[in-house]
Formats: sequence, C-alpha cells, structure tokens
Amino acid sequence: MIGPGKYDDLATYVRETAKAEGVVVLVLGVEKGNGMSAQLPLSLTLYVVAMLRHVADEIEQSGMKNPLAGYVPAWYAWFIAVCAFVVGYMVGGK
Repeated sequence: MIGPGKYDDLATYVRETAKAEGVVVLVLGVEKGNGMSAQLPLSLTLYVVAMLRHVADEIEQSGMKNPLAGYVPAWYAWFIAVCAFVVGYMVGGK
C-alpha cells in the first residue's frame, strides 16, 4: 500500500524523534489491530526490500526453530524479528 498506514502517526513520531531518514514500524497485539507503517525515501525502500530478503534467506538457511511455534504462525514470528532488526538498524544508525 502506498499512502498512510494504520500506524502512520507512530511512524512519524519515531522518524522525527530519531531524526531518521526512514522508519518501518510494526505493531502487534493491540486493540486497534495489528499493522505496520513505513516512511521511506525510494533509496531506503529498495534497501529495505533487499535487507528483508537477505534476513529471511538467512533465517531459512539457518534451520532456526520458531520459538513461538504453536502460538503464532511461523512466518509471523520471523516477520516480527525481521522488522525489529530493520527498525533498529534504521533508527540506530548506519
């Protein structure tokens, strides 16, 4: 989706507070409902796509077991981990 996401206000807050060029915010388990918002210039959007693919490949190749198996679908748990990594990288610096 292009345009404001469900948590665009939170993404704006994180981006401005961190003085970041871009952010990806993933929110889970709240009354408002799960969702994500990304605010990225094109250059970072393409980088995030490549990063997510790389991290997903690494996770699959590692044979890591899903610590949340039985609680949430495996893809969901890994997606949470990948988004947390991306947000940490983008907010924490390059």
